[in-house]
This record gives sequence, C-alpha cells and structure tokens, in this order.
Amino acid sequence: MVTVPVLVINGAIGSGKSTVLGEVSDLLIEVEAHHTALDFDCLSQTFPRQPDDKFMMKLAIENLVAVWSNARSAGSQRLVLASVIESADDLAAILGSIPNADPFVCRLSAPVGELTRRLDRREIGTAHDWHVRRAAELATLLAAGDVDDLVVETTGRTVRDISMEILAAADWPRPVQ
Repeated sequence: MVTVPVLVINGAIGSGKSTVLGEVSDLLIEVEAHHTALDFDCLSQTFPRQPDDKFMMKLAIENLVAVWSNARSAGSQRLVLASVIESADDLAAILGSIPNADPFVCRLSAPVGELTRRLDRREIGTAHDWHVRRAAELATLLAAGDVDDLVVETTGRTVRDISMEILAAADWPRPVQ
C-alpha cells in the first residue's frame, strides 16, 4: 500500500501557520518534492454558515476530498495542510479524507502576547477583536491537546529555520542547510 505523507501545521490564530505553510512549500519545490499545500480555512470560507457546523468543517472536508483527488491526479505525492486542530476527532476527520494518510502534526507555538502583537498588525478590520480572543483561547486549548508530534516555538525565529526544523522532524525532503 502506498501511503500519503501528510504534514499538518497546527497552531492558534497568529502562530504563523500560513506563513510556515508557504515556506515549507517553497522548500519542497526547491528539492522538487511533488506536493500540494493548502490552507484548510480557505476550503470553508462560505456564508451562510450551517447551524450544526460552526466552523464549516464538513464543507472543508468535502472540498479537501475533491482538491486532493485532483492534486493526486496531477502528480502530487504529499500534502501539507495548515489548520487549527482542536481535537483528535478533528484530526481524524481531516485524515479520513486522505486515503492512506501517514500524518505528522506540528503545532506552532508563541506566547499569547506575541500572538496579540502579530494580530494587531495583521487583523486590521472588523474581526480583529474576535481573532485576538480566539487566539488566546486556542493557545490554551491546543497546549493541553495530544495530537501533536512536534511543538515548535516561533517567537524570534526565521520562517526558514522553523520550516527546516519541521521538515527534518517529519523526515521529509529538504534542502541541505
């Protein structure tokens, strides 16, 4: 059975998931590793939200199935996902949509004060206060979780160093330092 290596970049809002996702993808391109990189949130940005699916997880999973099928047909061999993974059930739902998934979950971490500083620069619109509150809530919730294979502190580090550490820990292809 051929497995599909899946790297899940987990973390609170403002931890750097999307930035690291982009850098990991760039590093994989540098070594010509066939992959697909997806920000899981983009698969669910739909309104109206369903009353029984607060964060539109069901829709995101359906979209992931379709996107991964197309990517696989186009030659992708690995999947990199940036997502907030609040529970083992959330992780199982995502991985269940990727046949033969072989996951490695990395949680990006930063102190709440750092998350707030990042969000103050990034979230300059209507949802700023919600993002700041949710980042603090998630930082606590995710730190108590048990789905991560690796936790990487991001404060004061370059995105390349963080990404190289993750790829090395996951035993994925990467450029020589």
